[in-house]
Amino acid sequence: MKATATKPLPPQYHLFMDSAYAIAEKVELITPARFLFNAGSTPKSWNQKMLNDEHLKVESYEPDASKVFPDTDIKGGVAITYRDDTKNFGAIGIFTAYEKLNSLLRKIHGSARKVTHFGSWPSMER
Repeated sequence: MKATATKPLPPQYHLFMDSAYAIAEKVELITPARFLFNAGSTPKSWNQKMLNDEHLKVESYEPDASKVFPDTDIKGGVAITYRDDTKNFGAIGIFTAYEKLNSLLRKIHGSARKVTHFGSWPSMER
């Protein structure tokens, strides 16, 4: 398959992530972040699977991927995620990088719905 100006190649990173999870108990990856917003060309069912995975958390998020990888344009930014089969971090649920929006979402959805906020890059706390 060949990419063209009007039809880019389909994403592959979600397949790589699933393969890494299949062979390791603990996995830390830097990938495009579009799935955190249920956006992009990855399958929507896969995006939802990741957002509902209680073993996955976002360590860092950078909306401008060129700050991490100069001379690149990765729409939606990049994220460092950490997945650990032995820990329950709670599902990501709704992901946003804006605390004011998180506050509004918590009011709308109530405290039962998890809203994950991510601030500055990088943050490597576990």
